[in-house]
Amino acid sequence: EISLGLVGSEMCIRDSKTYKDERSYKDKVRSILFNLKDKKNPFLRLRVMEGLITPEFLATADTKELASDQKKMEREEAQK
Repeated sequence: EISLGLVGSEMCIRDSKTYKDERSYKDKVRSILFNLKDKKNPFLRLRVMEGLITPEFLATADTKELASDQKKMEREEAQK
């Protein structure tokens, strides 16, 4: 089921006007894959598998939105 989300996300990334060059497109795909494979981020995978996160969201979300809850808390602490 994750693979369906990835295929849909890949199509959304290709259709998006945000990623006009090959480098930004590859960077986005790598970011999505990294976050989905992150063992500290099981909830992202679960939400993708359950269909709670759409391919469109994956294609447009920034790295902060895809980060694990632990990473988000670490960033918040660092900003204080």
